[in-house]
Amino acid sequence: MSTRHLPRTPAWNRQPPQHAVFVPAPDELNAVICPRLKLEAPLWKLDTGSSGLTGYYRAAASSQNPALFIKVVEQARAAPLLAADPFARFADDQGVAAACLNSVYTKLINEDLFALAYPYCEARFASTDTNDLARLGLALSRLHQALAKAPFQASVQQNASERHALIGDTLKRLDTLDTRTLPQTAIELLRHAPVRYPETGWQAQIIHGDLNYGNVLFPIQHLDPPVFLDFEDTVLAWHSPLVDIAFVIERFILIHNQNDATAYAHAETLLRAYLSGFPTAPPAIEKGCLGKMLQSLSARALGLLVAITLDNNTVTQYEWDKFQFLYTQTRKRKELISKIEGLLRR
Repeated sequence: MSTRHLPRTPAWNRQPPQHAVFVPAPDELNAVICPRLKLEAPLWKLDTGSSGLTGYYRAAASSQNPALFIKVVEQARAAPLLAADPFARFADDQGVAAACLNSVYTKLINEDLFALAYPYCEARFASTDTNDLARLGLALSRLHQALAKAPFQASVQQNASERHALIGDTLKRLDTLDTRTLPQTAIELLRHAPVRYPETGWQAQIIHGDLNYGNVLFPIQHLDPPVFLDFEDTVLAWHSPLVDIAFVIERFILIHNQNDATAYAHAETLLRAYLSGFPTAPPAIEKGCLGKMLQSLSARALGLLVAITLDNNTVTQYEWDKFQFLYTQTRKRKELISKIEGLLRR
């Protein structure tokens, strides 16, 4: 089985904190990376609960370098991250705030490690208030309009087709392989859940593809638009823009608001801001497609976890539980999701 389109291990193994916490980087990392990148020690490491030299670091501004956010990854992990940068750069050139690589400090450190450097700014994760959701909705509409013009449409469409084929081939293997090492509740869910995104009435295009909570940052010092991070999935995200919208509704609204009235009000703020960003209103979406889209997001993620496991990689129980929970949440909040969908059918 081809592993070309298997996703990476998530950067966070739990809900991200409201503020990033940096701790002193280990001395061995400073000794390895600072001379190679010509940075002044010490660096500070983002506290994600992980150990080792790979991870996320901050370099303070100095007389010889700007403030930087640095991803230190295994050399094999660098290629997809480098391939994602043209998408972020194109969006940024179109006036959409996106994290782009600083090529001066992006380089091989040694035979095992690679550093990818981005400009650092003081920022926070989204709050649950309507102001952030309105800003995010407007920024997302501008991102979609920018990506629709990006000169990568054909290659992304091909990559998306290959990933869908990977998921389909993986699910076919469930009936021929010993799946006792996989969570049986997830396997049973996949036997009945939809993994193909539904028709929405919106034309497919390049989208971000991974708008989870950790991939949007809000500047702290000023009210600039939110910054979009991690365009790695964009390389193979040829879908209706409703995929990104469903991601945001799920990760920024539904899991934070168990009260349906509050969740609906927040979704209304998000979607009204999103629609206001277009010069002409997008067409109404197909009835029932938002709920199906949310189910497909979780089912496809579970299918990819199966593919990762069958490729002899480890998946934490947290990941299995997360996507099963999200799938169940969609079913339990069917009426709310239908009501939110109505905001896109008016």
